[in-house]
Amino acid sequence: MDFVVEKEPNDVQKLYKEKIADQLDKRNRERQELVNAKHELQQQNNASNESLDYFQETFRAQVTTIEDALANLKPSNDRIKLTQDINNIHEDIQSLQNYLTASTFFLSNYTIKACQSILNDLKARIEVTKDKLLAKKKFNFRSKVDAASTSRSTTTVDAAPSKQQPTASTVNDAFQWTLQNRQNAEIVLVPDDTNNKDITVSTLDSCLLKIFGHPALLQLSHLTNCVILCGPVSRSIFVDNCTNCKFVFSCQQIRLHTSHHCDLYVHVTGRTIIEDCNNINVAPYNYSYTNIDDDFVKAGLDTTKNNWENVGDFNWLSKDIQSPNWQHIAPEQRISCWTDYLTDFRQKILST
Repeated sequence: MDFVVEKEPNDVQKLYKEKIADQLDKRNRERQELVNAKHELQQQNNASNESLDYFQETFRAQVTTIEDALANLKPSNDRIKLTQDINNIHEDIQSLQNYLTASTFFLSNYTIKACQSILNDLKARIEVTKDKLLAKKKFNFRSKVDAASTSRSTTTVDAAPSKQQPTASTVNDAFQWTLQNRQNAEIVLVPDDTNNKDITVSTLDSCLLKIFGHPALLQLSHLTNCVILCGPVSRSIFVDNCTNCKFVFSCQQIRLHTSHHCDLYVHVTGRTIIEDCNNINVAPYNYSYTNIDDDFVKAGLDTTKNNWENVGDFNWLSKDIQSPNWQHIAPEQRISCWTDYLTDFRQKILST
């Protein structure tokens, strides 16, 4: 007698139930993942809104502070303090620019453009205010060296009579510059006439200028095809409208405005700031002369601290990408021996 084994209905039902349970479990997981994703997105939106609110509040507060500082700038006989106040406002504007740059990842394009427009307006206003209050000279550093001391402090070798340059019309003739209007000349300023004094130089073409000692401030304006080698400066160095020059500077802070194709060999304890400049090349300070160590001490500069690589560009928004307006000079392209370089440069300028 044959026996037939039939498959129990319970096995089929069990498999069916397991399949249905798996499908339900999968749907529940997908539903929970969707809920979690929506919750996370909501949290991100809330955080973004909170960040935006904080940014807008902070940005507005800083703008108000800067506007108040601008409004409080008044004409003053203390031109050094007035210049420092203007520089402080410049720094505040740059700090606000950096804050905007750091916040761009959660700001809309509209907000970024609107804030940048406000910053550009502040930059324009400080320049207008500076020109208004310091009408006699671009950076408002009044020279303490009279005409007699100026003649004693310079040794000039001219290949040809000095000529008035076209750019001189842009420099106020009422201001007593330490040195101005020279062409194809070698000039030396000695320590007795530079130590702790404001040195102002304007309108040089194809000149070599060596400044020994430890000046308090240095201002250079409208220089073309020049080499400037300067001892340690106690405070700031300002450069405006200079083209195709080589500068050797040591100071607390350097500011370049509207200058192009210039090489800087710097020792700066603060940083270098450029504005409306391009083709600015930077390298570490590598110049020496007798008693330079004493000048560093008297100027109050820390020889162990050199932020030559730290360059800020007022015209560049991105924080993650370096400004294309400046670059480091490759070691193999740097001037390693200034004596040899100056020998060739002298021949060039004095034979023209």
